[in-house]
Amino acid sequence: VRGHLANDLGRPEDAATAFRAAVADFAALGAEVDAAVTRVEFAAASLDAGRPEEAAEAIEDAEAVLERAEVGHELARGRYLLARACQELDREVQAAELFAASAEHFAALGNEAAAGQATESRAEVLDRLDRDAEAAADFAAAASRFHTAELPAEELRNRRRAALSWLWAGEPARAEEALAEADAVTGEGPHFEWERAFAAYDAARLLANLDRPAEALPRATAAAEALRAMDAEGPAVAADVLSGRLWRDLGKVAEAREVLTAALARLPEEASGQREDIEALLAELDA
Repeated sequence: VRGHLANDLGRPEDAATAFRAAVADFAALGAEVDAAVTRVEFAAASLDAGRPEEAAEAIEDAEAVLERAEVGHELARGRYLLARACQELDREVQAAELFAASAEHFAALGNEAAAGQATESRAEVLDRLDRDAEAAADFAAAASRFHTAELPAEELRNRRRAALSWLWAGEPARAEEALAEADAVTGEGPHFEWERAFAAYDAARLLANLDRPAEALPRATAAAEALRAMDAEGPAVAADVLSGRLWRDLGKVAEAREVLTAALARLPEEASGQREDIEALLAELDA
């Protein structure tokens, strides 16, 4: 109880301490399954406290007991937490394997939302390993799982990420197919609107990379407007800069200058790198 209360209060160090004590108490009573389940809670708290080594050790100690006792959900959750720990310990290949295993386990339990989360996590690992085609396939699989779970914002996020990964994998036709699938996702609420704004931005990036600036521009403009309406000024400026580049590529220098000048005026003082990029673009227009 103390561990869960500390978690609810956002105190992972205290939660880990409480769960560690509970593990010892259960072990002393010979309640090995309760001890194993509590080790999973300890691992989660340890991860939140920035101690992935301890989290990994706890799951490895619990795994055999959970498997033998057929405690399915906790075993799947434990493998997911172990994958996260491996990720933080730069054991990326092992993390990818564990995310895949936990996704299959969650799916077998009928928990498509958790399976989608694990599949998306695996795709992110593959993306960092530059295994773009595999990442794209996993993002698409995660999107399908989220669709089944009726989580449209999560589905949209993964469909747009699949599109970009197919592009980086050198598969433009598949990237366009994934983009069309992203466009078809419908939903409502602030979380969905946030994802839709980023989907518009990434769609503009994709189309720009395919040398189709006329199609990319309205999406970049829509992304900037939507992000600014949500007070996400940093991403909105990034969308403005993309719009400026697209106006330039279309030979519309005056429009490009107007958008980029406005973006420059909106930048906070600390955004020096972004400021230099915009100033360089404006200098190109004046050359």
